[in-house]
Amino acid sequence: YGSLVDGRAGARALRLELRNTGRSSAHFALYPYAGEFDVPQHRDVRGTSQWTVPLTGDAYRFTITGPNGFRREFAGPVLGRGAEVSSSVDHHDRDLHLTLRNEGDLPVTFTVRSLGYADEADLRDWKREFKVKPGRSRHVVHSAADAHGWYDIEVTAGRGFRRRLMGHIENGKPSVSG
Repeated sequence: YGSLVDGRAGARALRLELRNTGRSSAHFALYPYAGEFDVPQHRDVRGTSQWTVPLTGDAYRFTITGPNGFRREFAGPVLGRGAEVSSSVDHHDRDLHLTLRNEGDLPVTFTVRSLGYADEADLRDWKREFKVKPGRSRHVVHSAADAHGWYDIEVTAGRGFRRRLMGHIENGKPSVSG
């Protein structure tokens, strides 16, 4: 599997792009926590698929899970533009690439921190802040090589914006389970 999910907020909906670069179909499950749906939703993806999540109330919060420890958590305000995060992976180096985008009118400070899967205590507490000007983006690389390809990253920004990205970057070699 090669699972990735990115979201972009719109008017009362979050548009998700689900990508699976693996040869097998990947099963994704969406679990709501803030009233978007009454029950979990499921989708099998081979290649790329779009998923629109309607947003109600003032804030949203839901989780998408997939194969091999894949998990994405989405939370934020329903109205207003600003922070967005997209991701990609470098399978060879086992790097998680993040693009932090500011689609609003004011500067946004993103906090990116590792929540685990490190062998050394200083990596476990890895945390950095990035100030992104309106209409601009910033590229951040997190290496998962020392953690056998496993990663657990949290990205936050003002007004309750939060993304959590968890998973395993496959490189075709034997690995250690999480």
